[in-house]
Amino acid sequence: MELSSYFRKLGEAYCSDMKDFSYDSEGKYVLQKNLLAMRGSFDGLLTMLDEEPDLVARVFHAAFSFKNAQDGVSLVRTPRKGLPTWQRLGSQLEIADWAQAMVERVLEERGGEVFLATAVGLDFLYRKPDPATAHNSGANDGAEETESTREIDANDDDDGDERDLEEAGQGWLEEQGFDRRDKE
Repeated sequence: MELSSYFRKLGEAYCSDMKDFSYDSEGKYVLQKNLLAMRGSFDGLLTMLDEEPDLVARVFHAAFSFKNAQDGVSLVRTPRKGLPTWQRLGSQLEIADWAQAMVERVLEERGGEVFLATAVGLDFLYRKPDPATAHNSGANDGAEETESTREIDANDDDDGDERDLEEAGQGWLEEQGFDRRDKE
């Protein structure tokens, strides 16, 4: 998928941040817990709308869905200066009930419309089943993996998963220039 330079740059950071935000240091899935905490301190995040939109956008994870996916594709191809007004973009979306008040609050802020368009685009990229632009390769047909799905997967009887994850982590660290840790 072709992206504007604005969404390409922010999209990479957002997807990386969401991966980090989803798991704790022990590898446990904690996305919902982290999102609830972040949403609880929402007003304090509003000062960062312009400087760190990719970080603040996490608060709106899974809040928006396009009525027509092609509108999402069109949005992420748009440069920052050409982003649509909220009135136009909002009419293309279904917005989760829990996010309505937060959307209204953001619209009161200077730059709120641009931020919301950015948040919508970033979440679209993250949840889109396109391996070049999202965390999800589409293995589950684009459906978001739920915490209960992760728990089922974590509790399956394949003891090799933990070793595979550890090996992958060691490989990544080695690629970053760290020495491989010997097993005790």
